[in-house]
Amino acid sequence: MSPVRLLRNPDLKTAEKFALCRPKTTSSCEVEAKISRPHFQIEVRHYRWDKPLEPTLFHADVCYLELALHPRPAGSEVDYLGGKTASSYVATGNCSFIPAGHEAMMRVPQGEQQVVGCLFEMDVFKPLVDWEWTPLEIAACFNINNINIRATLVRLAQEAMSPDYASQRLVDSLFESLLVELSRHIRATRIVAKEPYGKLSPQQLRLIENRISETSGEFPQTSWLAKECGVSNRHLARMFKRTTGKTITEYITEVRINKARMKLANGEQLIKEIAWECGFQSQSSFAQAFRKATGFTPRQYRNRSHK
Repeated sequence: MSPVRLLRNPDLKTAEKFALCRPKTTSSCEVEAKISRPHFQIEVRHYRWDKPLEPTLFHADVCYLELALHPRPAGSEVDYLGGKTASSYVATGNCSFIPAGHEAMMRVPQGEQQVVGCLFEMDVFKPLVDWEWTPLEIAACFNINNINIRATLVRLAQEAMSPDYASQRLVDSLFESLLVELSRHIRATRIVAKEPYGKLSPQQLRLIENRISETSGEFPQTSWLAKECGVSNRHLARMFKRTTGKTITEYITEVRINKARMKLANGEQLIKEIAWECGFQSQSSFAQAFRKATGFTPRQYRNRSHK
């Protein structure tokens, strides 16, 4: 599997990491209630954004699991691919998780948001989830539709806001339950990703489409895309065909030709430069593929577009 980049800061103490785990914005963040334990912390936060902010960096030196206690403002989006393309942003789910050492780009509209956040060190999670994270697994964590995880976070928020008899013991028990449910969710993502006869998940397909569309010059090899998706080359080819009705080669060729069409129609760039930027090894191979797809040579297509 192809791991994503880790950005952990080993010099920070746990309390400092908890305090810094929030979007890097100029918005206000009021902690309305908090439960502090040796290895984890529960916070009920109230965010306020005076104006829309994009892109907004969220970096976590600790694991951060969050549930919006009310629906998120319309237009809330997240990008686990690093903000490389506009199409890589997806709607932020009401429940999301960022593993320690990872980051995401967020688009935050103007408004307010109350959330409950559970912050904990990765060492607490390692006995259950001890592997290098792939982009697919990160993507699956930004919209967690798991009723048990959501219900447990609501219970923790209630204990933070209104602690009662034996609250500490209950909170510790709920936290352990939360770790188990979260690890089950992530492991289920891995099982789906490795299903040899199924279709690609929406996250896998979006990952492939973005990797291909954001590339200039040589396009990514199938083996590299397979590693990103956590499957073998053969399984990726089979799943992609079942999902899209096309082979990966056919899809890449289609993307190349569409990019070339736009470049030919919208400017005076040299055809040989367009050929290279669209992933063709030579101008002649580009002309042959373009004519096969459109019925015109690149020069004929440009002339027709400029009439």
